[in-house]
Amino acid sequence: MFDIIKFNLICFKRNPLLLVFNYLVSFLSGFFCIYSLKNYTTTIRNPKGIQGGDKVFYKSLFSSPGIYINAINGIQVGRNLLLGPDVGLISSAHKIEKGYPPKDGIAGITIGDDCWVGMGAKILPSVILGDNTVVAAGSVVTKSFPEGNCILAGSPAKIIKQLNKN
Repeated sequence: MFDIIKFNLICFKRNPLLLVFNYLVSFLSGFFCIYSLKNYTTTIRNPKGIQGGDKVFYKSLFSSPGIYINAINGIQVGRNLLLGPDVGLISSAHKIEKGYPPKDGIAGITIGDDCWVGMGAKILPSVILGDNTVVAAGSVVTKSFPEGNCILAGSPAKIIKQLNKN
């Protein structure tokens, strides 16, 4: 317990506003514990590009460290989406040429209801995941699986198991 208090004091000395903000978010999201080591390192580029979502989705943003969301081309989120630590949702891409300009005509990401994205998984632009889809840890999803009810794994991700529709 002493190490946790020491950690919080170090954080307070380095950036007191960040520590206060973290505790405020913890309290409001229901994850408050004064002796916690929560690490709020979620990065969201263009948060206005995220549509949908619910309390479960927003709690996972603040309870799983290292999440990166690039919503430049939009991300549509269903109900009950859980994100593990170090997940990446990337809705844009760039050309491989001088200056790396953005690619045109790239669609955003759509994730259905009751989905779970495991630790370290990456979902790339133009992907549609249907309802009740599980993305295994470390997977890279490069194509759509709109039918849902499946477990995806691998790089690139592919269906490894079909799930019941219940």
